[in-house]
Amino acid sequence: MPNTQIRAEKEQTVSELVDKLNRSQLVIVTDYRGLTVTEMSALRGRLRQAGAEYQVAKNTLTRFAAQQAGRAGLVDDLAGPSAIAFGYEDPTALAKSLQEYLRAARTSPLVVKAGSLGIAASRRTRSRVSPSCRRARSCWGRRSERSSAR
Repeated sequence: MPNTQIRAEKEQTVSELVDKLNRSQLVIVTDYRGLTVTEMSALRGRLRQAGAEYQVAKNTLTRFAAQQAGRAGLVDDLAGPSAIAFGYEDPTALAKSLQEYLRAARTSPLVVKAGSLGIAASRRTRSRVSPSCRRARSCWGRRSERSSAR
């Protein structure tokens, strides 16, 4: 593929991510490392029922999109394998659905990194998941295998 075609595809991806970020009431960044294809499909299905979408995207392209969409607070958490849950409808439905998934799949390696709640188009807030919460998963009501093994 010529460089211009690759660049055009990347620009299209960034444009789509900006659109998703702008339409989202809630955005949650997760580390999906260790999830099997079956687990990922189950998570996507559960989130889809809550009016959300779960997508793996390149961190660099997601950083560009987050800055363009006014959600630059997410940039710091886009390191390592990252997947993003976009909640288009009820933000609580996405959070509850993700929490239910984590409780049901007690051994799931899924880690919540950060989230961004869209209050209004002009005002955005960001919620950062503390490192201790990530390790202990106490904010999600259970401990992960990784934190129990430490």
